[in-house]
Amino acid sequence: MFEGITSTSSLGTLGLIASLSLIILDLSNNKIDILRNGSFNGLSSLQHLNLKSNILVYKKNTFQDACFSQLKSLQVLNIENNVGFYSAGQIFPKLNDLINLDNDFSFGNYLYETLAMNISVLNVSNLFSTHDIPTGHINKRQLSSAVQGTSDFVQNYIDTVLNNGYEVNVHIPFPRNFKFFYIKRSLLRFTVPRCTLMNNSLVHVDGSENLVTAWIGPVINIKTLRYLDLSSNFCSNISDFFFQDCISIETLLIGDNLLGFIIPFDEKGNILSALKLLTKLNLAQNRIATIPRDFFKSQVALKTLDLRDNYLSDILFDIAHMNKLTKIDLSTNHISSLGVSTMKDLDDTNRKNNLTLDLSNNPLACNCKTIDFIKWISETDVHLLRRHQYECLQEDSTKILLSQPRLVYQHLEKECSSYGYVIAGVSVAIIIFIIILFFGVMYRYRWKLRYLYYMTKQKYRGYQLQQDRDETDYLYDAFISYADEDQMFVHDEMIKNLEDKFSIKLCLHKRDFTPGQDIAGNITNAIHNSRKTIVVMTENFLTSYWCMFEFNMARMETTYSRHGDKVLMMILYQPIAVKDLPLVMLELVQSESFIEYPRDHFGNDVFWMKIKEALE
Repeated sequence: MFEGITSTSSLGTLGLIASLSLIILDLSNNKIDILRNGSFNGLSSLQHLNLKSNILVYKKNTFQDACFSQLKSLQVLNIENNVGFYSAGQIFPKLNDLINLDNDFSFGNYLYETLAMNISVLNVSNLFSTHDIPTGHINKRQLSSAVQGTSDFVQNYIDTVLNNGYEVNVHIPFPRNFKFFYIKRSLLRFTVPRCTLMNNSLVHVDGSENLVTAWIGPVINIKTLRYLDLSSNFCSNISDFFFQDCISIETLLIGDNLLGFIIPFDEKGNILSALKLLTKLNLAQNRIATIPRDFFKSQVALKTLDLRDNYLSDILFDIAHMNKLTKIDLSTNHISSLGVSTMKDLDDTNRKNNLTLDLSNNPLACNCKTIDFIKWISETDVHLLRRHQYECLQEDSTKILLSQPRLVYQHLEKECSSYGYVIAGVSVAIIIFIIILFFGVMYRYRWKLRYLYYMTKQKYRGYQLQQDRDETDYLYDAFISYADEDQMFVHDEMIKNLEDKFSIKLCLHKRDFTPGQDIAGNITNAIHNSRKTIVVMTENFLTSYWCMFEFNMARMETTYSRHGDKVLMMILYQPIAVKDLPLVMLELVQSESFIEYPRDHFGNDVFWMKIKEALE
């Protein structure tokens, strides 16, 4: 008995082997252009037939020979367009128990009826291969008008079957033993709506390299599916519930899509929440810039995670719960370094499973900011795939190999330590400079700040600052600022000559200050409510803190409340050397805002008259 035969001759030789009990017959690559009825009569034991790479024109009842009732696997190629006018029952009338129907079809009505056949493998990939589709990724602009028209027919068919809506629960029939379904590179363009698959045993689906751009779903009754490939579909949207019934999926390939537009918003990890048995996940080439921390929260069984060729700059998602994780591919991303918490998580995962990490073709950086990362590379037990190819960018924009990361780290450690001392020294110097500058400014404007403080304090106590006062607005004509040691002069002569003789109202701290109020507040209030401030200058005055306080408050009053009008008058009661006077008092002397106290009777009369005129 012949188990199998491979032939490169014409079908005329079949007559010689018709009586043989063939199980496998390979007639591929024979330029066969037509199959006649009865060509396979006598091959009653035939189970596997390969007719690939021929140029067949199929007609009604092409496979009607009796032998096809036992056929388990049929492989054909280049079914021309006219087959689309027949049903599957007319083309494959005897193939009701076919296990493997592996073909390259053109689209036609005959495909509908394959769903009713008792098959376990159906390959309808490359539906439009006879139209010379360009190789590589699908690009709509590359498609000919004929293919575009045929693809539109596919879309119309899908819309009709799915009832033109996402809310309708579409029931799709499947063969009872249907396990493997291949519909790769078939130019299908539609959005996956909510649909329910009839009883099936699907374990493997390959729908890659199509144009299924949105996966809404959910797809119900697909609980046996273990392998799903939807890569290269230009998909930019997945609903939170698309995978809700795919609880048995172990391998999910959804790379080369546009999922970077939707993944960053799934902060609760809803998209993959049902895939608790997932062991392999491919998210490569999806333009993903960031992945939320809890995106993989349900993937406790994950072993391989492929995130290559994205825009990631760090691992921000949680991997601590992935107790079986053995490989993460982060090659060709935008990673310059990894965070401290990320490196710790990787080390913890490695202690469980001997983790392999691929960071090749990333713009790694070697500088003082990333020194901890370089140290980690030199010390970690994580297997860094292709580490000898790693390059990192230095501060001077030159690249160096990380084949010996320990040496790179030691060099950076020396560089950064000295650099750190410089930074620390400069930082301390800047802080000291700022402190000195701050206290210098505080000292320079100390009297202004005090004046503003006390004026504000008086304001919030009910006192209202008044501007542009006239002569009647002041409570006193003059506030007398003097040292306690000189009080005899003030009380014996100033009150007698100014108040009693000229009716000038004076403000004296021992007589007119408000009891219970602090001295500074009384002084500020008295100066502000007096038309002038008269300073009785003596050596005692210069050594008195409160006398100098009154003098400076009067200066601030001149500047900030009287619009530059002179408030201060100085009486030189005792001769004082110019060198002993503060600079601010020398300004009064130079501006002749002072008068000397005479020691003769005639001079006294003139002195008090001048004081009266100044106050008026």
